[in-house]
Amino acid sequence: MNSAPRPRPFRGAGRPRRAPEVEKAPNRRIVIARHGLVTPDQARRRAREILSRVALGDDPHAERARSRTMPTLRRAFEDYLAVGARRRDSTIANYRRALHKDLGDWLDRPLDDIDRRDVEQRFHQITGRAGWVQANIAVKLLGAIYRRPCLDFDDLRNPVQLWRAGGRRLHPSRRRIQPPAEVLPCWHRGFETAVRNPVVRDAFRFGLYTGMRLTEVVALAWSQVDMAAMTVRIDDTKRGEPLEFPVTRQLAAILERRLAEREQFAGEARG
Repeated sequence: MNSAPRPRPFRGAGRPRRAPEVEKAPNRRIVIARHGLVTPDQARRRAREILSRVALGDDPHAERARSRTMPTLRRAFEDYLAVGARRRDSTIANYRRALHKDLGDWLDRPLDDIDRRDVEQRFHQITGRAGWVQANIAVKLLGAIYRRPCLDFDDLRNPVQLWRAGGRRLHPSRRRIQPPAEVLPCWHRGFETAVRNPVVRDAFRFGLYTGMRLTEVVALAWSQVDMAAMTVRIDDTKRGEPLEFPVTRQLAAILERRLAEREQFAGEARG
């Protein structure tokens, strides 16, 4: 006796049918890393992270396309040097040395790929390897490089500011700055011991009280000194702008000594 043919089950039964636009969507693949750069466990962990982000609605492809326009640390550093304040060649050389020595492996990373955890880890690494001064210099330089790009890219955050917002701080300075009451007597004893010429001694003291260079003190003329108004005018300054400052009690004593000696020599020459 022939039995009736059994109906064939519908392929895909038991699962919902995809929407037409989803079925037509092309497969989009993401390269996690080059072979040999990460371990298989690291690749699997990274793949799970990407899949979880896609499930939440993120678009890794769009993020990567956006990262192509994000400057690298190398480019941001060059922009920082180009648009910043005028710096001496020695200062620029020190910046380059610090960047390549302490952050050289980050130079080709996009700025949005560096986060506060990177800053935290690198800060401790530099501290252990080169000391607290070098660690402070590197982190402060990194924060300065980020300032302008953070204005140009709305989503970019300064990792150094985020690191500090989390309660982290630079190493405190361990150098003690002596107060003038301790420093000045030492300076005066040194002048009296090492400098025999009273004119040169007063020149050193004048520079100490005003911050002027020795060459500027030596080139100072009496026409620049107004004893009635108790002011000194410097026309040729580093910034190119004239500077006028008051004559203090210490400066007045120096100028009066030099003026009395000048008048004495003038009287001897006339006699």
